[in-house]
This record gives sequence, C-alpha cells and structure tokens, in this order.
Amino acid sequence: MSKYYFENTSLETHYATLWYGNILYTGNNIQISADYFQSSNRELDDLITSICDIHFYISLIDNGIYFSLCQDEKYYFHQFEKHIKQVIESIEKKFDVQMTKGEFYATEIKHNGSQYRYTLCKRNEKIVLKKKMLQWEKKIDDVKQIDDIKQIDDIKQIDDIKQTVQKIRILKI
Repeated sequence: MSKYYFENTSLETHYATLWYGNILYTGNNIQISADYFQSSNRELDDLITSICDIHFYISLIDNGIYFSLCQDEKYYFHQFEKHIKQVIESIEKKFDVQMTKGEFYATEIKHNGSQYRYTLCKRNEKIVLKKKMLQWEKKIDDVKQIDDIKQIDDIKQIDDIKQTVQKIRILKI
C-alpha cells in the first residue's frame, strides 16, 4: 500500500477539475424520471455512476445529455479518457439510442491550470475521441520568449536608426 496518494503518478494530474459537456443522440428520447431530484433519468445516473465511480450532475434536454461536475469532486482527465467510450456504449445499449456527437471541457483548478477540450464523434460505428489541451504555463513561457525576441528586434531597430542618423550627420558635415 502506498504511503501517499501521489506515489507513482504525475502530480500534475491531481488538481480539482471542473467538468461540463454534452452527448447528443438520435433514437428514443430518454425520459426524465418522475419525483427525482434532478432533471435526469435515475437509471442513466446509476449507469454513469457505476462506470465512472463519480456522480455527475446530469440534465436531459431534447436529444442531449448534459454533464457537469464541480471542483469538490475528484475526477481527472485520464479517468475521463478511460471511461467515456464505455459510458457511451452502455447508454446506447440500455436506452436504444445512437450518439451523434459530443463535447466536453475540463479546467484544472490551479494557477495557470491546463484546460482540455474533448470532441466525440462516430466513424464507421466506432467512437472517436479527440483531445485538445491548452497549457497556460507553457503559453506564458512562449509569450515571455516572444516578448524577449521583440525587445531584441526593437533594440536592433534602434541601433539601425542611430547608425542612419550618424550617417546623415556625417553627410551634412
């Protein structure tokens, strides 16, 4: 047994993360459960919770399943990547629907935390998951490098102007 939760893992993956997204589908309309504390389906919530081992807030609107998760819950991007295809396949099988597309966003709650955007679609009856990541720390370093380069360019331009002015003075004399 590990002494610390972060042994053998990357520390960067252990920041609270805000999640929201949706899965759009065609087929039977998933009905909202009566006398349920949220605008969702109790069986759908139980299914997702059993796979992800976490309780998302879920809303059913038209032919869409909308997910959100607050920062108090611990659910990381690597868990999402592991679970999402199984979640979709289980929803399709249980409710006789077909996913058309989906989109999820995750933001790490830390200074300059990474942001993730996942897009889901189907190709040849297979679920395709694409991930785009914005790393603020890397972006800030890139901006600093760009600023340094601009300063160097500005200095070169100033030197060029000084040389030109000196040439003009020499020509006048």
